[in-house]
Amino acid sequence: MVTASILCIVLMLNQMKTYKKVILGLLVLFFLLNMLYSGTRGAYPLLPIAIFMLAILKFNFKVLIVSSIGLVFFVMLIFAPTSNPHIQRFQTAFRPSDDASFNVRKINQKKIQPYIQSHPFGGGLGATGTWGSRFSPNSYLASFPPDSGYVRTAVELGWVGMFLFCTLMFVILKTGIKNYYQIKDPELKNYCLAMLLIVFALNIGNYPQEAFVQFPSSIYFYLAVALLNVTWLLDKQQQKKQLLT
Repeated sequence: MVTASILCIVLMLNQMKTYKKVILGLLVLFFLLNMLYSGTRGAYPLLPIAIFMLAILKFNFKVLIVSSIGLVFFVMLIFAPTSNPHIQRFQTAFRPSDDASFNVRKINQKKIQPYIQSHPFGGGLGATGTWGSRFSPNSYLASFPPDSGYVRTAVELGWVGMFLFCTLMFVILKTGIKNYYQIKDPELKNYCLAMLLIVFALNIGNYPQEAFVQFPSSIYFYLAVALLNVTWLLDKQQQKKQLLT
């Protein structure tokens, strides 16, 4: 729902008829409402973080105003007194110290740190969580719930694997930002921006959840990464055609 919302918000920045922008805006509200009723907490901070990144990358007065209004709305929603259980659940996502499940995760992560530090290559793929309890039920890692994509990577692949994984994410984001500023075609530029923000949001979401391996976000992630390059290649082809003509 977050990735779909980000996509619609960025598409609204394209030159299009007003009714299409209204439809995209209504879709964003629909997606956010579904996210609110889903019961998840990890997804709630991702949209304001993505909007903040959008304001940085597409730095102009119009985007700044819209982003500021959106962020003010989120802040008001976070601190507004309410008896609605769905809004209360939303608010706890921005107050992690009040969230019992987040505190349990912090304790588990602190407990596993010595193992990660002493095992540079980790315990092996599928050594922890559901797969660990299935294939190696008597091991130390089998009973450990990672509850985070980054923690799972660190436990299974060690700090060496974690370093390689973070390097890969850095290269993807760096390439996406570079391609975004190099693309000349406004429509392709916006598509690249949408994919960049989706990849960025999934990276943030991979800390409280295992965002990269959950279906269907696992497919969306690689599609978004591919489109970061495809939009740039298409723009290069257009520029070559323009030079030839």
